[in-house]
Amino acid sequence: MIQQLGLGLALAVLIDATLVRSLMLPASTRLLGDWNWWMPSILGWIPRVTIEGEPEDLPGSAQPV
Repeated sequence: MIQQLGLGLALAVLIDATLVRSLMLPASTRLLGDWNWWMPSILGWIPRVTIEGEPEDLPGSAQPV
């Protein structure tokens, strides 16, 4: 019984690593394009972190002098 569980787990990890993560995920990312990076409005409280340019000014924030 334990050997069957171990074999099933090993096959599940192998299928996940090869099919899902190396074939399906990049393909879906390519097909969805910009929709892949869409964030629902309910998650608007999460700060937007960018590596390019200046951060956007938030309403009510103090402006540097």
